[in-house]
Amino acid sequence: MWTEVLTADEAPKIPVQKLVTLKKEVFEIRLIVWETRDVPLIDGDKVDIFVRVIWDPTGNPDDVVEKKTDIHKGSKTGWG
Repeated sequence: MWTEVLTADEAPKIPVQKLVTLKKEVFEIRLIVWETRDVPLIDGDKVDIFVRVIWDPTGNPDDVVEKKTDIHKGSKTGWG
């Protein structure tokens, strides 16, 4: 199996394709965010950083999954 990471501009250009399998399989997908950089300091001299992911596994809007990471509180450099 492979994974492609696309930018927000690239993603709409690729048509959605269904995965074809002979039997139903269950997969677990994990996304690890190792670091964030250059996040604007919103609260003056600091910012609380988190990452939000929205994923549409089937192309059906009812199946959209949204997850958020925990919060890196009070970053003074914009790195988390």
